[in-house]
Amino acid sequence: MTAGFAAPDAATLPLHILGPEAVEDWASDQPAPVQTQLKTQPFKGKLAEVRVLVDPTGAPLTALVGWGDAAQRARQQFPLGGGSAKLPEGA
Repeated sequence: MTAGFAAPDAATLPLHILGPEAVEDWASDQPAPVQTQLKTQPFKGKLAEVRVLVDPTGAPLTALVGWGDAAQRARQQFPLGGGSAKLPEGA
């Protein structure tokens, strides 16, 4: 698979890259169903951590990838590489 940007159409999945310090603020701005999913499937923003959140029908709504903290990123040459491999097609 070659990494690249997905075409901006209805089948693409929005991607949010969040570090541990940004997760709580981001989550507080989301609708109640997303907040509920994050309570049942906690997302901490750890490096390469991935969560795919779904809409009420179970279809993928958005994806989150953890950016980690500065110390975690310093130990990696390509810090998002591990997360991108875990994403579904279209993200």
